[in-house]
Amino acid sequence: MPQAAIANTFWAGVGRLDKPSRARVHEAMGKLQQSTVHQLHADKGLHLESVVGSRDPRMRTIQVDDGQRIVLLAPDDGSDVFVYVVSRDKAYSWAKRRLYSVNPVTRRLEVRDLSTMEQITPFFAREVEVASKLFFASRPDTVLRYLGVDDVALRAARVITGKAQLETFGSLMPEGQFEALWLLAEGFAPDGIFRDLVAARQAVAAGEPEERQGELAAAVSRTRSRIALVTGPEELADILAKPFDAWRIFLHPTQRRVAYRPAYVGPARITGGSGAGKKVVALHRVRHLLGRSPHTRVLLTTYTSALTRLLRSGLTLLLDHDQVLLDRVTVTTVDATAHRIVRELHGKPGDVLGDKDERRRWQCLSRRLELPWGDAFLVQEYRHVLLAQDLRAREEYEKGLRRGRGSKLAAGQRPRLWQAMTQFKEELARDCACTWLQPCARASRLLKDRPSEGSSYDHVVVDEAQGLHPTQWRLLRALVPEGPDDLFLTGDRTSSSTTPGFRCAPSVSPSLGMARGCASTAPRRRSFAGRGRCSAVNSWRT
Repeated sequence: MPQAAIANTFWAGVGRLDKPSRARVHEAMGKLQQSTVHQLHADKGLHLESVVGSRDPRMRTIQVDDGQRIVLLAPDDGSDVFVYVVSRDKAYSWAKRRLYSVNPVTRRLEVRDLSTMEQITPFFAREVEVASKLFFASRPDTVLRYLGVDDVALRAARVITGKAQLETFGSLMPEGQFEALWLLAEGFAPDGIFRDLVAARQAVAAGEPEERQGELAAAVSRTRSRIALVTGPEELADILAKPFDAWRIFLHPTQRRVAYRPAYVGPARITGGSGAGKKVVALHRVRHLLGRSPHTRVLLTTYTSALTRLLRSGLTLLLDHDQVLLDRVTVTTVDATAHRIVRELHGKPGDVLGDKDERRRWQCLSRRLELPWGDAFLVQEYRHVLLAQDLRAREEYEKGLRRGRGSKLAAGQRPRLWQAMTQFKEELARDCACTWLQPCARASRLLKDRPSEGSSYDHVVVDEAQGLHPTQWRLLRALVPEGPDDLFLTGDRTSSSTTPGFRCAPSVSPSLGMARGCASTAPRRRSFAGRGRCSAVNSWRT
C-alpha cells in the first residue's frame, strides 16, 4: 500500500483553494504521513479527530488551518485515503453521511451518501403507489446484482419510476452502480454492460496480494479510475502543485459516462461552453477506443496546429507515454491530413495561398471580367456555396442553395459567376497554387472515387468541431467507414458553418450534448439527462 491515496472527491475541495491554502494542505498531509499514531494524537496542530455519529466509523478529520479541515478514511491497516477538504462545519456534515465499502462484484472501493439515500428512498416509495410502472420492473434482482448493484442501491432502484428519480440518486449512490443502472435505462443489454463496465473493473490491479494488503487497501489499489495512489512525498507535492492536472486521473461522472460509454450507434457530438471539459472527454474517448482492440487506429484532429500540439501533449500524459498506444493515434489538423492524402493519391497539391493573396487574385479577375462584385463577395461565394456544396458543374451551381449569403442574384448572373470561379480554379492550377480548402475538397473526392486507396481509420475524434468547414467535414466522413463509433465530435454549442444544405445536427443541451453529426436529413433525438458541469446529454440518429 502506498503512503497515501487521494480520491477524486478530494479535488473538489483543493480546486477551490488558493496557492497558500494548498501549501498548508500539503503540509498537513505530509505531517500525517510522517507521524506515528502517538505523535498524531499529541500534535495540537493537526488535531486528529474521529467523526462522532458518522455512518462510517473509519472517518477522521485533520486540521489544515483555522478554517479548513481534511476528511480522510483511516482504516486500521495504517493506510490513509484523503477524500475531501472543506470548511470545518461542512467537513463534519459531509463525513457523517458517507459510507465507504467494497463492491462484492467489482471488488473496488465505493462511497455513497447513505444518510440522504435512506431519507429519500421512503419518499419515492410512496410515489410508487400512484405510478403506472416502475422503471426497472422488467429487470429481476439477479440481473441488477450481476451488474454490481448491492442491497442499498437495489432498494433505491425498486422505487424509481423515471429517469428524473434515477438522476436524483446519481450523486448519492456509488458511481459504478449508478453507471450500470444508467446504461440499463439507456437500453443496453445486461451482458454488454457486464462485459464493458463490470468485467473491466474486476481485474485486480498490480501490487501486493490482497492477504498482505488487507481488504480496503486492495480495493483502493483496484480503484485507479477514482483514486490516485501516491508513492512518496515528491509525488504528493507534484500533484498538489498542479491540482487542475487531475483530469489525467479523474473525470467528472458525467464526463466519464460520455467518454467511456461502451458504444454509440453512429456519430456523436459533444457540445458545451468554455471550461465544460470537452477536450478532456475527447482525449479519454481516444483512450477508450484504443482499449477495445489492439489494432484500432484513431485520427485525433482539429483545425489549428496549436490545438494539435495541446492534444498531442495531453494524450501523451493520459496514455502515460505508452509509445505502442501513441503510434496507433494520428494527431494532426484536418488540412494536414488533406495534403497528405492528395500527395499520396495525386501529387503535390500546390502552394497554399494566404487570404490576402486569394483576395488579390479575385480583385484582378473581377477587373478583367468586369464583374459587378467585389473580392469579398467572390471569396465567400466560392468558399460557402461552390466548395461547401461540392458543386462541380454549372447546372449544379445554378440549382445550388444560397441561403444565408445576404444578397440575391438576378436572373442570368449565376452563369457569369460560374465562369469566373472556373477561371479562378484554372489560373490556380496553372500557377501550381491552391486555396486552403481546395486540398480538402480534392482529398475527399479522391477517397470517394478510390475507396480502397489512401488513409483510413477505425474512428475519428474531432476537437473544436465548430471551427470546421463543410469541405473539411466531407473529408472526415470519407476517412472512416460509417458505423458505430465512427465520428466523435466536441465543440462549442454554436457552429460557425451556415452553409445551406449541410448540417452537423445541433445539440439541444445547455451545456453538453451528443448529436448525430454531419447529416443532410433532420435527426431524431433520443435524450437522457446528465449532472454537474454537463447538465444534459443527447444522442442523435438519422
